[in-house]
This record gives sequence, C-alpha cells and structure tokens, in this order.
Amino acid sequence: MDLSILIWLPAAAALLGAILPGRAARFSAAAGSLVTLGLSIAVLAQFKTGGGPQFVTDKVWIKELGINYHVAVDGLNLFFILLATLLFAATMVWAALQTWERESMFFLWFGIAETAVLGALMVIAKRKQRLISQRESARPGGQAGQDLLQALLKGFESSGSVLTQDGEMRLGSP
Repeated sequence: MDLSILIWLPAAAALLGAILPGRAARFSAAAGSLVTLGLSIAVLAQFKTGGGPQFVTDKVWIKELGINYHVAVDGLNLFFILLATLLFAATMVWAALQTWERESMFFLWFGIAETAVLGALMVIAKRKQRLISQRESARPGGQAGQDLLQALLKGFESSGSVLTQDGEMRLGSP
C-alpha cells in the first residue's frame, strides 16, 4: 500500500468539498476521513510484526537541496496512526452533523490538519532509524558516544531541565 494515499486523502477530500457548491464540504470531508480510517485499518491488517519499518516510500523530492519524501510505518507509530484516524473520523462525522459559519473553510482546514498529523506520524520512522543507527555507531568511550551525550545534555539544559546523579529529571532551575 502506498502511504501517500493515506496521508493526502483527507486534504484532497476536503479540498474537493471546498470547491463543490452547497453543503458538499461536510460530506466530502467526512467521507475522506472515514475512508482514511479504513485505509489505516488495512495497513494494520497487512502489517507484519518484527519486520522493522514497512510500507516505505523513499523518493527524492528536491535533489539540489537533498530533500527526500520518506515515510514509513513501524510498530510504534502504527497504533498512533490508528488512534489519529479514529479520532479524526469520529470528530469529522460529529462536525458534519453541526452547523458551521464558513463551512467549506472549516472542513478544508480540518482535512489539512488530519493530513499534517498523519504525515508527522509517518515521518517518525525515519527519525527513529537515524537515532538507532547513531546509537549503534556510538561505542562507549568513543567520540561519537561523547558527542551524542553532549547533545542530549545541551537539550536538557536549554529546556530548563536538570538530570541529577540519581537519574531524576527536575524541571526549572537547579
């Protein structure tokens, strides 16, 4: 299955509804969200446990800038995708039964929001792969391990958090 369909369908259905006259926006957006929920259930049914990232799409998008379109599903984000599509579908159906001011714009932005959430959830697999490969290449005491540790500590310090010697994380000033 191509994950691009799962990602872009809610926005495409909402855009179609915004273009059509009358109250078509609510029905088009709700139908797109329900079909997206069905597709995410199909991804769950086809998912093979223990196989690493699946349904991988890795295409060069802007070669000159080194930007790739890389999405995948792994065991962790699969359930977040299912949860997101279930909640968006339920909320979209509820919203379709209500009366809204500037209805076509409301459903257009709602479909774009679902697309953005699904895209962000499927990109997590690529980020996770990078972190795992960095961790595997970082040997204890090696320079790569020290660099990774320094980056983590800088992240804690910039967020105002302190990691104590006994492993507790305290927020705010030390």
